[in-house]
Amino acid sequence: MTYPHPAHTLFGTIIIASVVVADVKIDSRQISSRCCPHSTRRCCEEVIETRQPLNCSMPLHELIASSNCIQKEMFGKKSLELARIEDVECCRVFSNESKDADGTCVATCVRALRSPSLRSIDTLKSIKSCRSDNKDYTCFRRCQSFLRSRNSTTESFPYLAVCDLADRLEDGVLYVGPKVKE
Repeated sequence: MTYPHPAHTLFGTIIIASVVVADVKIDSRQISSRCCPHSTRRCCEEVIETRQPLNCSMPLHELIASSNCIQKEMFGKKSLELARIEDVECCRVFSNESKDADGTCVATCVRALRSPSLRSIDTLKSIKSCRSDNKDYTCFRRCQSFLRSRNSTTESFPYLAVCDLADRLEDGVLYVGPKVKE
């Protein structure tokens, strides 16, 4: 029985990676011409090729439309059901200063959701793994469900009614407040 030499495996990986990069480069031009305003097409191409957040200079409504279009072109309409740029509103569930004092989870969440060339499943994995014990991720997913089902964009996510406050409490910390009525 023979086993492939590690150099052959590495060489094959490099060739496959090169082909994938070449395909993305060709597609990025087409996708950006379909999805982005003319003045931001080059920026959109770079965002697609580098899998970075969409930070091209455009008004908010164009940014949202372009981001959703890029994501839909790359991964299909179903990908928008899992995660999309409008879900940035739900990133605030990670704003618990005692668990995320430096804002890592909020920043990770915003960055991932503003990166339309990431697969939705990778976006969600990135958000979930922003800290080792991420109990707020369940609340984030509930917020996403709320956004998809709300009747009006003016409706706010009822955080206190939907998310478990116990998940926001720290072990070993005494919480003092008014007496709870039975």
